[in-house]
Amino acid sequence: MLNVIKNKLFFSIDKVWLWIFISLTFKTFIFLFLLAQHQLSEINGFWGSLSGDSTTYLFPLENYVKNGSYDPDFRAPALAPIYILLRFFFSMVVSCNLFLILQLVLSALSVYVLAKAVFDLTKSNFLFYAVFYIFLISTYSNIYDVYFLTESLCTSFTVFFVYYIVQFHLHRQNKTLLICSLLFTWLLFLRPVCFMFAFFIIIYFYILYRKKQINFKTAFISLVIFFSSFLVFDGWWMGRNYQVHHKFIPMRKSIYYERANNDYYENLGRFLQSWGGDIMFWNPEAEIRWFNYKSDFVKSDFKPQLPDYIFTSAFNMDTLLKLKQMITDYPEKYNLPQNIIYKYDEINNKCKQYELSVQHEKPFVFYVVARLMILKKFIVHSGTYNLFNKKFSDLNIFSKLVKLFYEALYWIILLICLTGVFIFPYRNKAIVFFLPVIYTLLVIPFGFKFCEHRYLVPAYPFMVVSACFLAQYYFIKISAYLKR
Repeated sequence: MLNVIKNKLFFSIDKVWLWIFISLTFKTFIFLFLLAQHQLSEINGFWGSLSGDSTTYLFPLENYVKNGSYDPDFRAPALAPIYILLRFFFSMVVSCNLFLILQLVLSALSVYVLAKAVFDLTKSNFLFYAVFYIFLISTYSNIYDVYFLTESLCTSFTVFFVYYIVQFHLHRQNKTLLICSLLFTWLLFLRPVCFMFAFFIIIYFYILYRKKQINFKTAFISLVIFFSSFLVFDGWWMGRNYQVHHKFIPMRKSIYYERANNDYYENLGRFLQSWGGDIMFWNPEAEIRWFNYKSDFVKSDFKPQLPDYIFTSAFNMDTLLKLKQMITDYPEKYNLPQNIIYKYDEINNKCKQYELSVQHEKPFVFYVVARLMILKKFIVHSGTYNLFNKKFSDLNIFSKLVKLFYEALYWIILLICLTGVFIFPYRNKAIVFFLPVIYTLLVIPFGFKFCEHRYLVPAYPFMVVSACFLAQYYFIKISAYLKR
């Protein structure tokens, strides 16, 4: 019986189309399940879901299709090559639905591509099967396959990018490097925070040069090839932005969403981030909701509380209660009348003053504690926060078991990954699979001080790989110790 199961599940790695078929079948099942869970979109006929950011991707592209103007242009046109091509032949609704199907197909393909990249680098059958099946059954990244956002594409393209980096490392072909260049550029347009990948590539070629595996000319030409797509496409985008706005904008205008005039979200957010608060107002547990900021955005009985360690000589609970009342009385709006703009300025000035007081009076909180608190919020969660659209208590017994299974899977992967992801790679050639995890865990919470869960999604496939590597490593070490 065991041999039959083994033969059915662990067949030849060379059967590419069979592996892809299995992945597409299972991911389609997850895709349909997720579509059934989420409420229908306000766009009639669209199968998927729209989040608050979806319109900032969709509407500028629609404006471009209809009147030739990419506006509003807060974001780079990362989805334009796909969406505009679809709109040449189909309506907006059909194009959006086909976009979701494309996300599904690429997500399914990325399962095999990730496992194959691991196998090509390690020649380990165990790692291929472990990575394939664990990533196959995972839903953490697939939740975004049903959204008109960039998370799904960014996750798939990151997997493809790493795969071609591995292929270049093994075969040193410039055409492979050119594919890496195109994927890197598209990743930057999808998620500008991916710019750090460029530094990893520069370090990689520097190491090859120092080890005398390539000469200086080859290293220089390789870097020119790698950055060529970025120079062309971002050069075009910057040129367009200079024409329109008369200033250089490499990717996007700001890391914050363009909001109402004289808004205070950015300064309020910086104040909260100065001591480790969550500024994602759509999260029921975010501290920004304590201030009644967009209090009607989320329906929740949860009441966020402020920690005791944050207070300085510039503010206490009484002053924060007054600030809360001002935010309640003067919510953000467009086209403000002149007689209340000064209230927005007052809120902004108070937030700046409070942030500076934390920085100057409590530097350990500002530079260390705040970032650790944000890291905790970034990774310490169920991993199933939007798998179902009901509370756990309202789910039937089968759905509860499914949710508990995926919570356990997320935590097992996270805990194994965290035990060695920062120390294990430096002694192993598989560092390429660990870097997206290390980079995400450092840059998002420590650099940008964001803790939104979806920013972890592109790193999740590599958390799976890291956990598999480490589990195999620990098993070998423990087995060797027990045989002494």
